[in-house]
Amino acid sequence: MVEVLAQPFELRFATAVGWRRHVPDFLVAGSDAVWLINVRPAGRVKDEDRLRFAAAGEVAVMAGWRALVVSGWREGVLAVLDALSAQRRVLQDPLGLQRQLKLRLMVRNLRAPRPRFRPGLINRSNRRVRG
Repeated sequence: MVEVLAQPFELRFATAVGWRRHVPDFLVAGSDAVWLINVRPAGRVKDEDRLRFAAAGEVAVMAGWRALVVSGWREGVLAVLDALSAQRRVLQDPLGLQRQLKLRLMVRNLRAPRPRFRPGLINRSNRRVRG
């Protein structure tokens, strides 16, 4: 583990019913991967949380990270997570992730121009075959 950031950024995303916000619990940078982690006890996960976790997972994939939702673990692990979450800070963007994620989303959403012709197969009798 190289770095652990508690509440690394605020995610704002659109849904069918309007805009939502979510602050992932941890961003963990390892030597071989970066993990975006949300922690919520299984009994407290609501539909709105599932939506937020899914949005965070999409951001993770877009950024080339891995995503994880922790809903139950051994006591020792939970104690460590509680200790890390006690160090939460005023939300900032120390790594400049907000701008990076916006740029990646814009690039991902660019659409290629429509082709002016549609490729297809032509059979030997010179009749067009659906392609």
